[in-house]
Amino acid sequence: MPRSNQKSADAADRGQQLATPLVSSRAKRAAWPVRFARFSRRLHKWVGVLLALVVVVLSVTGGFVAFKDKLDYLQPPGRSGVEGDITAVIPPARVAEIILALQLPEAPTLKQINRIELRPSKRMYKVRLEQSSVWQSPREIQVDAMTGVILNDGLRGDQLWTDLHSFAVFGVTAKLIVMTVTGLALLWLSLSGYYLFFYPSWAKAHKRKVAVAGLGIGAATRLGHQAELRKPT
Repeated sequence: MPRSNQKSADAADRGQQLATPLVSSRAKRAAWPVRFARFSRRLHKWVGVLLALVVVVLSVTGGFVAFKDKLDYLQPPGRSGVEGDITAVIPPARVAEIILALQLPEAPTLKQINRIELRPSKRMYKVRLEQSSVWQSPREIQVDAMTGVILNDGLRGDQLWTDLHSFAVFGVTAKLIVMTVTGLALLWLSLSGYYLFFYPSWAKAHKRKVAVAGLGIGAATRLGHQAELRKPT
């Protein structure tokens, strides 16, 4: 092989040896975002599929809860008692006696009375009974705060839909697990969604940077090659 060709080959080899570690280092740094993007895309898809079931339940039940004061099934319409001074209302103990006197199967004792609430503007007591089961709506009885007359009697369907919305119908443990996992899943979907949204822009910028760096390495190799050729033999 002629000496000039041998020098050219040696210079090219040295330039390639200098460029190889730099290119390899940059390739390693660029590999993990690609792998993480692929992992995020797969997990994002399956988390979204499973979470969609929970979101459907939350959407449907949330719609019923939002309109609880618009539908009689969800909340019995509030009746107003007779006119009178607020100081003349009957005490809650008397209201409890009136409820027990009805001899309802849902309220044989005081333990089945969940709450007694006074609505001063309507001069009316709202009496909420306990649910006979987690899958049944509790009963609400409205009592005139002035006379003790029953004004309205109906079911509070919103309570069942609220328990479905929070998954409380499946028990406290199931409620805590589902709500915790759902919260973490929504957080992951949000973060991975942002990452996948901005990743293509980053990848394009990185490719341009690598291309510019490659041109610089190529120029350095050519300069080294030319320097070798200028050396005296």
